Amino acid sequence: MRRVVSLFLPHWSTDRLRRKTAKSPPEAGKPQLPLVTAMPDHGRRIIASVDQAARRLGIMPGMTITRARMLSPDLHIVDADPDADWEGLRRLTLWAGTRYSPIVSPDPPDGIWIDITGCAQRFDNERALLKDLHRRVAANGLGVQIAVADTAGCAHAVARHVPSGRPTTILPGEHRNAMALLPISGLRLDAVTVDGLRKLGFERVEQIIATPRGPLAKKVRTQSAPPAGSGAGLCTRTTAADLSRSSAEQPP
Repeated sequence: MRRVVSLFLPHWSTDRLRRKTAKSPPEAGKPQLPLVTAMPDHGRRIIASVDQAARRLGIMPGMTITRARMLSPDLHIVDADPDADWEGLRRLTLWAGTRYSPIVSPDPPDGIWIDITGCAQRFDNERALLKDLHRRVAANGLGVQIAVADTAGCAHAVARHVPSGRPTTILPGEHRNAMALLPISGLRLDAVTVDGLRKLGFERVEQIIATPRGPLAKKVRTQSAPPAGSGAGLCTRTTAADLSRSSAEQPP
């Protein structure tokens, strides 16, 4: 049975910046200025990513800087750097490929796929592997949510829509039940398709599951995003050549 891990880094861009400017995680309980990254958008600047503190204040990606400063006058703003985000994610993926599985892939902009099929024995069992992964990534100052399932789509959706302080395991064969009550945005569809489904009254995955595919396809023009559970283009094998091109990110 195939087992796929989705490692989701909900504050990847801002966490990466904090790691770059600090050698160790902030002291427990010590307040930090909210941190966001910004990018230009038709003559204005908008929020590209936010840290946890900024999100708690209601600051969200897509919001204008002017509006964000109204919510937090002392907001720390840094120019977004998608290339650096991608390079950091690639290096973290290579690290995962050397420790957990030879089959890994970045899941940009803020995640990693790890196909752990047949790899759990190295850690005695799947639970121990996931615990080790979560501990090492979190200890490196990164916010992390992890889910494992027998389909890529299920792992991806659960990691992003079922917040948990520990890895979430979906037992083999339970992926449909696990996704049933999740929002349709968890299906990895493009924004236009999700909006079209919502206009038709669809809010949860269980409603999609219960609807015949033929009639539904006629009502909503789906784009090229792979359907949940397909795992299309999921992972690429980490090779020695990949590792030689740059050093891997090394969580402690």
